[in-house]
Amino acid sequence: MLRMPPTTFWEMEERAVMSALIKRMDEERDALSKNLHTLRIEQSASIRSSWWCDRRRCILSPGKYPALRRVEIKTFQRLPLFALPYPQLTHLKLVTQERESILLGIVKGCKALECLAIALPQQKDTTPGPISVVHTGLTELHITIGSTNTGRFFIDGIQTPSLSILEITSNADCSGLVKRLMQRSKCSLTQFHFNLNITGQGRVRGINRHTTDNLLETLETVSNSLVDLTFKSRFKDLAWLEGLKPGRQMKSMTLDAGLLNPSLLSSEPGIKARTAAQIYRYFMQALNWTTNWMEGASELERENRDFAFMAGHIGGNPYTWGPDYFPEEVEDDDNEERCSLVERIEVLRGKVVISYEEPTGLRIRC
Repeated sequence: MLRMPPTTFWEMEERAVMSALIKRMDEERDALSKNLHTLRIEQSASIRSSWWCDRRRCILSPGKYPALRRVEIKTFQRLPLFALPYPQLTHLKLVTQERESILLGIVKGCKALECLAIALPQQKDTTPGPISVVHTGLTELHITIGSTNTGRFFIDGIQTPSLSILEITSNADCSGLVKRLMQRSKCSLTQFHFNLNITGQGRVRGINRHTTDNLLETLETVSNSLVDLTFKSRFKDLAWLEGLKPGRQMKSMTLDAGLLNPSLLSSEPGIKARTAAQIYRYFMQALNWTTNWMEGASELERENRDFAFMAGHIGGNPYTWGPDYFPEEVEDDDNEERCSLVERIEVLRGKVVISYEEPTGLRIRC
């Protein structure tokens, strides 16, 4: 029979010292955790498959973290590894490849949540059966969709009757989902920012009539409360805009067509000329629409409303922006009409930007 050698005095002393040190560290951690308000957990992509990546559960009990209100998690690990006090959180940001059904379950448990920023996974969720979450306290929602997955499972599964701010950035056409979200939520939306950068076969595609119809129906649903609208997408003209009637509360509208400044195109002259003509037509439609709207608007509405029509690159690359510019190839043909529209807008005291740049100041140039 084997016998363990007796513990020496020095070994016992060393264990006692280590136990005391660990106890003191736990006490210091607990003291700090009582005042912890914001927690950020980020896993670098470079250690995604690292052998030393910690896969143990991260457990933060509500009793030890009573002040915790904001959590941001960016990870490639499974979200169930994080046992957090979700019911007490007011702000949550999740960037992960977790299934949409898991994400909905987490959001459902965040009873006090006011602001949610979430990046939806690339793969579609195949979980059987619908999941419905009605979140009455959520006032701000930011959704990022970076693949062909439209986010149908998540967006169709949530209802936000108190939502005030909605921001969608998507590489897939989710316009129908957004429309249904607004129709069933019946919320008083004040800010709507929609960046629809539809990609296909390795390049950005233009939006179709179905997408613009969805957008117009969405705006009609929230028109009584909407104050600020930003829509960025690759559209060639503004014919669809004829159906838009800004509500009385709207103060700012920015439309970005995501078109390149022809002077920066390195392709053959024929392509540059066609692009220049396309952008010119877009700008002229913008001036016509603004003039027609101002003719029928009250003086108070004209004074309180700013319009911006951009042709800058949708990705926000500063090298695709330039000064206010109407192409030489088409300028002379309609110069008189353009100046007439500009003068009429100025007489009506309109505020509008026609530019390749992000609007920093509201102006009209003839």
